[in-house]
Amino acid sequence: EGIVRYLAPSDERLTGYVASEVQGESGFKFIHPQDLPRVLSVFKEGVSTPGAVRTAEYRLQRLDGEWRYFEITGHNMLDDPHIAGVVVNYRDVTERKQVEQALQENRSRLEAVISSALNGIITIDEDQRIILFNPSAERIFGYPAADVVGQPLEILIPQRFQDSHSQHVKGYAATGVSARRKGLLDSLYGKRANGDEFPMEAFISHSEVGGERFFTVIFQDITERKQAEDT
Repeated sequence: EGIVRYLAPSDERLTGYVASEVQGESGFKFIHPQDLPRVLSVFKEGVSTPGAVRTAEYRLQRLDGEWRYFEITGHNMLDDPHIAGVVVNYRDVTERKQVEQALQENRSRLEAVISSALNGIITIDEDQRIILFNPSAERIFGYPAADVVGQPLEILIPQRFQDSHSQHVKGYAATGVSARRKGLLDSLYGKRANGDEFPMEAFISHSEVGGERFFTVIFQDITERKQAEDT
C-alpha cells in the first residue's frame, strides 16, 4: 500500500526525515503532485509482479521543503517472508537534472537561432553526410530538410566541383584551423533541386563532439551580387 515500514540512515540524510517520524506514513505523500500519477502506475505494476524491479525518476520533498529529483529502484520482495515489502533504493540526481535542463534550454535557443537565420546553415559529419539543414537552406536549395538529411553533401554541388570540394573539406580538416571563409575566388557553386546552379559565399567551421568531427557551413546565395558585378 506504499506505507513506510523502514527508513535507512542514508535515506534520513538524503531527505532530512527521521525514520520514527515517517514510519506508518504513506510514502506517496512526499512525491510531487505532477509526478505522483506516473509513480503510482510504476508502483502498481511492480507490486503485481513477484520479484519485479522497476525504476522511476521523480521529485520528492525534503523535510526542509526543497523539492529534489530522485532516481529510485524498487525491488518487489513481498514474497520474501523476512522482508514482505518493496525495497526502494534512492539516489539524488538533482544536479544531473539541472544540467540536463540547462542543456535543453541552450539547445532550444540554438535551434531557434538556426531556424530563424537568414543565411543557409548546413552541418555535415566526417563522411560529409548532411545532419542539419535549416529553413533558409531549404529555401535556397529548394529541398525540404527531410529529403537531404542523411544524404551526401555532393547532391547540393554541381558534379564538376564535387571532387575539388570534397578534397577542400578533407584538407581543411587536416589544418586544425577552426573556421575558414570560402567564396567567389574558390568558384563555389551550389545546385538547386531543379538542377539550376548558383554562386554562393560560405563560411565553414568544424567542431568535435564525443570524438566525432562535424563541419558547419553558413552560406548565402550571391546570384544578384554576381550579376551586378558582371554588369
